[in-house]
Amino acid sequence: MIRHALKGLSGPLGLAAPLLAFGALLLSLPAAADPPSYIVREGDTLPSLASAFYGEEWKAVYFGEREALPAPGEPLVVPVVSTIRAQEGDTWERLAKIHLGDSRRSSLLAQFNEREPDAPLSEGQALVVPWVVRHKVAPGDTLAKIARRYYRNPKMAGLLRRYNLLSRARIPRRLQVIFVPILDPEAAEAAVRPRVEALSPPGQAEEGEAAAPPAEAPEATEVALEISDGGTPIEDTGDVAPTLSEETLSQAEALAPDPHAPLDEGAFEALLTEARAAYMRGEYQQAVLSLKLTAARAGGVSEGRRAQLYRLMGSGYIALGQREEGLRAYRRMLVLDPSMRFDPVLTSPKLIEALEEARRSPTRR
Repeated sequence: MIRHALKGLSGPLGLAAPLLAFGALLLSLPAAADPPSYIVREGDTLPSLASAFYGEEWKAVYFGEREALPAPGEPLVVPVVSTIRAQEGDTWERLAKIHLGDSRRSSLLAQFNEREPDAPLSEGQALVVPWVVRHKVAPGDTLAKIARRYYRNPKMAGLLRRYNLLSRARIPRRLQVIFVPILDPEAAEAAVRPRVEALSPPGQAEEGEAAAPPAEAPEATEVALEISDGGTPIEDTGDVAPTLSEETLSQAEALAPDPHAPLDEGAFEALLTEARAAYMRGEYQQAVLSLKLTAARAGGVSEGRRAQLYRLMGSGYIALGQREEGLRAYRRMLVLDPSMRFDPVLTSPKLIEALEEARRSPTRR
């Protein structure tokens, strides 16, 4: 039965063996949680941590384009293949849109989980969601070369073509990022989290995070309580995100193939939740990107919800050191909700100061 469900991924794609190994892991996976965090120590390297967490040094590529570790004492988010639980009314298309960025990846999500794409989902069903690495395309890159780097198997190029929604096996010239789904059973959260904990002396993670949290982490809790925005369209002058890189814009194209389609409340909340999760993981650029895309399609969403979107966007820009962009986002937030206040207990002084500066020179409708 399992092999039948994997027929579309065996052979050239070579995924049958890894996915069969996930069959047993699914039984032990908890509901989706934050990825494990490791406090970096003197002498650590990406290859040494990859060996400790995933079993082999070459799997340092799972950390993406990171060239160096955080400073000793700083937290490092450890990439893992996670799990989610299907809710009542979920479909493969809906879950693919939320967790893989595009509903057109629904058949792959089903096959990643040893199911046929038309198989119904049951409430509470455990589903594997890959960790997705964003590979910056370099001159001379091909899908086979990238597959060899991340899978040690050039035949996995077929999976990359399908996941990146390419009609041909050739990388288009304009495409600057290839998304690489990681499905290695050795990277499953149920396997990795105990290894991370084993390398962390008792209390080290908590102490390290309290002593040196990621930038602006204190206010993330408050942001998570609110995030929303509303109905009056605000002219997009393009000045909210002028510093987004070409790589980031390429990611935007993959995340939102139709950036002009208006969002309903449900889709807006799903995208906002995804951006909030990225923000709380310290992935500020990705959070800002998602919010920028969402804002462009949220004209029919309530003003209160859109005000919270710009709040998170502003906080993300400030965390990235882009204060002027953050102030612009805060000003848009204040147009939608002039009474907005930040809780001084939960919010960093830097963000409160930025809010008050934005309030002194508001954007007019």
